[in-house]
Amino acid sequence: MTNPYLQLEGISKKFGQFIALGGIYLEIEQGEFICLLGPSGCGKTTLLRIIAGLEQQDQGVIIQGGKDISRLPAVRRDFGIVFQSYALFPNLTAAQNIAFGLQNLKKSPVETRRRTEELLDLVGLPSHGHHYPSQLSGGQQQRVALARAIALSPGLLLLDEPLSALDAQVRVSLRQEIRQLQRRVGITTIMVTHDQIEALTMADRIAVMNRGVIEQLASPSQVYRHPTTHFVGSFIGAMSFLPAIVKGIGWADCCGYGIRLHDVPVPAGNPIQLAIRPEDVRLAETHAMGDNIVKARVKGIEYLGAMERVTMGLHSPSGVTPDGKEREVLWMDLPASVSRDLNISVGELLSIHLPMDSIRVFAREGT
Repeated sequence: MTNPYLQLEGISKKFGQFIALGGIYLEIEQGEFICLLGPSGCGKTTLLRIIAGLEQQDQGVIIQGGKDISRLPAVRRDFGIVFQSYALFPNLTAAQNIAFGLQNLKKSPVETRRRTEELLDLVGLPSHGHHYPSQLSGGQQQRVALARAIALSPGLLLLDEPLSALDAQVRVSLRQEIRQLQRRVGITTIMVTHDQIEALTMADRIAVMNRGVIEQLASPSQVYRHPTTHFVGSFIGAMSFLPAIVKGIGWADCCGYGIRLHDVPVPAGNPIQLAIRPEDVRLAETHAMGDNIVKARVKGIEYLGAMERVTMGLHSPSGVTPDGKEREVLWMDLPASVSRDLNISVGELLSIHLPMDSIRVFAREGT
């Protein structure tokens, strides 16, 4: 077995009393695209800066290509970086920006010109080399920044929220282009983002970070379909969380309803949370009864284009709720055409099926 291309072993960092990173362990394979995903302040940018040598860790080791680079200054590390702000030289053309690093390494004019033209073509800007940054769109400037970052063929590409300054339509097209470029070049890439869609569509694996630690490291589908913590489930996509009490092996009581489960990690009597994605919630026959069937009252309907999200409050099986209000919120996504045909309205009481295979179980927060 070959060693991973990049290894982070126990990376920790404090700013005063604030723990920015609480001991990060991460292994990245050659050519892999990893997303560091999480909310503001979770430590993802600090971790990227430590990998680049722009910030010094308090503890831990960084090994790149079999070499310990833990204490090397940034100028002696093998990476290219693209910042959110592009950081292009405004007084240089696109071609001159790309050629800047090549010229600093005393590459010949012929080699520099050949490599610059090759990169302009690679990022889809073969006729824009003579344009200055002010003459380029935001997406074009980002392409130039990418070309400059890989001009010296580094072993590692670091992307610090490279799409956040762009409008939504440009971001969609550029994230596809970045992924295609990364695959063509085969460069190991780490991207910081707080945008879950970017992470889900671009990454080979996602490291979901929270409060200075990695809560889950897995493929996009695994992170979405099988979140291992409450935080991951709530941060990646929409998810309903319902309180329940374990009643025995494979089943729980949720607000008075019997819910069958595949796996219950705690003994009977313990509180848990049931979690389910809106697209997995199903309408049942009006008078359906039995396990995993609950009653819920429609509180609102949100139009999402191809889908409509129905927000419901879980209704007591006895028909009596404290002060007459259903508090536990359950979401259900329906194709817009289906929702129109059903003509669901606010205030309507629905029978809802919660499929056993789609329910995740977490420990109850605060217990």
